[in-house]
Amino acid sequence: MSFLKSKYFDVHDLQDGIKTKTIAGSLVTVLSTALILMLLISEFRVFTTTTTEHHLTIDSSTENSLVKISLHVTFFHLPCSDVNLDLEATRGDSQADSDDTVKKFPAGEGCTLRGDLTVRKQLVV
Repeated sequence: MSFLKSKYFDVHDLQDGIKTKTIAGSLVTVLSTALILMLLISEFRVFTTTTTEHHLTIDSSTENSLVKISLHVTFFHLPCSDVNLDLEATRGDSQADSDDTVKKFPAGEGCTLRGDLTVRKQLVV
C-alpha cells in the first residue's frame, strides 16, 4: 500500500453522513502535521538564538555634573589577572574622583566585570 494512498492518516472527525476515511483527509492531516512541526522547530530555533545589541547615546547637556555608568562586560577568553579598568578624561587626565565599585568575577575561562561607576562630566571648551 502506497504512503499517499493510505487512508490510515485521516484523523479528522467524521461528520453526519460521511462514514469513511478518505485519501484527501489523510493528505490534509499529513500536510498540516508537517507544517506544524516546521513552525514549531523554526520558533524553537529563534527562541534559542542569542543576539548582541550595542547601544550608545550622546549626552549633549552643558552642565558640569556626575554621570553614573553601569558596567557588565564579559571577556570570554581573558583571565581576570589580565583584566584591568582604567578611567581617563578626553584630555588624558586620570579620573581621580570616580566612585569605583566594579568587581571581577571568573566566567569559565574568562572574566566578567560588573558594577557601577560615577564620574564627573567635564566640559571641553
